[in-house]
Amino acid sequence: MSKFRKIRDWLEGFSELRNLLLILFMAAMFVLFRADRAMPEEEWVRVINTSRLYFNLPEDDPAFPVTARTVRAGEEVRILGIGKRTKDCGNAFWVETRDGLRGFIGQTAVDDSVYVFDAAKGSAIPAGTYAKAVSVEYGNYDNGEYTVVDQAGTRETVSGDKLVTLTGLKYRKYILLDPTAYMTKDEFEEKYMGKTLAEADKVSLPFKFIYTVSDRGTYSIRTNVYVMDKESRTVARADLRFENGIVTGYSLDGKSLRDANMAVLTVLPAAGAIISSRPLQWLIAKPMYETEYFKPERTFSGILGLLLAAVVGIMFVIWVANVGVVPLMVALALVRIPQIFYPLTNRLLFIFLMLVSLAGIYVWGVLMLFNNYFWWLVLPLSLIVFIVWLRKIDGRISERCPKCRRLNTIALEESKVVRQRYEWQEEREVNRILHRSTRKWKTWTRVTYYGGPTYDKDIKHHTETTTTAEYNMYKVKYRVDTHENIYRCRRPSCRYEYRRYPETYHRVDKKFTGTTVDTSTRYDVD
Repeated sequence: MSKFRKIRDWLEGFSELRNLLLILFMAAMFVLFRADRAMPEEEWVRVINTSRLYFNLPEDDPAFPVTARTVRAGEEVRILGIGKRTKDCGNAFWVETRDGLRGFIGQTAVDDSVYVFDAAKGSAIPAGTYAKAVSVEYGNYDNGEYTVVDQAGTRETVSGDKLVTLTGLKYRKYILLDPTAYMTKDEFEEKYMGKTLAEADKVSLPFKFIYTVSDRGTYSIRTNVYVMDKESRTVARADLRFENGIVTGYSLDGKSLRDANMAVLTVLPAAGAIISSRPLQWLIAKPMYETEYFKPERTFSGILGLLLAAVVGIMFVIWVANVGVVPLMVALALVRIPQIFYPLTNRLLFIFLMLVSLAGIYVWGVLMLFNNYFWWLVLPLSLIVFIVWLRKIDGRISERCPKCRRLNTIALEESKVVRQRYEWQEEREVNRILHRSTRKWKTWTRVTYYGGPTYDKDIKHHTETTTTAEYNMYKVKYRVDTHENIYRCRRPSCRYEYRRYPETYHRVDKKFTGTTVDTSTRYDVD
């Protein structure tokens, strides 16, 4: 085996390894950020500080007859998760009461032992300190300011986004996201209509807020399920309507997607089937929880911040562009195993791989539109990715032996001249420049703001060069050799071969025939 062939095979193997690593990387990212975590095991804790149960619902909406509820010291609640930490609001538990209500209460309602994980500059209580919360100002959920005392007796007011209770540390892997699920209108109605509150809670995503468990009267419960309705061209979150404890209807709470995305999705074939598939929906649906370690976020500014932003942006575009071609990457890797696609000829295999590429890119494009990426990013990106990988498919097929179906086994084995002929061609060469002139000018667009200044934009510089030259004319005789190149599979059990007949030109004679004068014009714009 020649050194060149070894290098080529090594590069081919590296390409397969690169694709494998890329697939593993994307799979790891999905598992890390999309893997859903079951709710915490049922564990009831006692409330030590009377606190309001917060529902975060429109209390003035008649569909949501929300009544303020207070959980009093001595009552028990089950912790379902911890509120996503933000600078404005981070000290909250997502809880369920003994009578089935769900909402948020402040962490210090069940635990006054806190860990200060961040501290303001000059703070008397530094980061990493364990302390006790003795009071909370203006609320125990929204914008909390906590008065804490450390073991040395130092008293300090600490913002709620800089501390967490010890119970919060215990539940830190249950940081609550805003989970999402998607269904078509028909699927949603089939799964939810006629269900009780307890049954509807188990259909897809558990209800975030349950403010009543009454089996009398009419009320609504907000879901995190987004319904695709092709008739009304909407994809929006659903609010279930209960009458006497049974789901009898629903309403779509505004719109969740851009108008252009909804317009595209409602005409795309199989969009509803794609979003109704659990494995496919998992690619864009947000899970219930994320992992959070209560540490301050470090920010970068200046050139370093711009560089990091650029790197993250490039990686994100690469990631988005390649998710849809993962099935094709796998198929291209499997081409190296001849037995898998052995029944397919090279032409049929090319068509098959192209269809796999189209299907993967189409499905991922639909999912990106559901995930509210701009349509003008999704459609061109999908087309570019398809063109790029189409060339990769063509390159892979060209390396495959049509007979034994193995890659990189065909090489040039023999080359010989089988025919010769002679051709005369007329050619010319510049003898001298007789005249050359250049003309330059500019063009622009003048813009005048209403009541403001006038300026020029789109300024272009034009150059026109005219050259008159004297040429020496020649008649040149060429010998044209026709080669027979024999390509053969290196495998002894195959020995498939085919022939190519390229031509090479060799100058054998040149005769001067006179001179001529010609004028040419070159035009440049910058």
